Amino acid sequence: MPKTEVAIDYTRCDPQKCENGICIAALECEYGSLVQPEAYEMPELNPARWCRGCAKCALVCPQKAIKMM
Repeated sequence: MPKTEVAIDYTRCDPQKCENGICIAALECEYGSLVQPEAYEMPELNPARWCRGCAKCALVCPQKAIKMM
């Protein structure tokens, strides 16, 4: 079975709409695979940490910009 991974839809992602510019999806990622360099910046995938497919980030994203693939 193929491994599930996270993908960010940057057409939907808007850190300006997140509380204080902090990406709640990145905060929710306990494995560090989704990170936000600074407040109001776009979250990004951390190549040093692999996604475990828990989908917590996708569930909490208010813009529904996080997808599991």
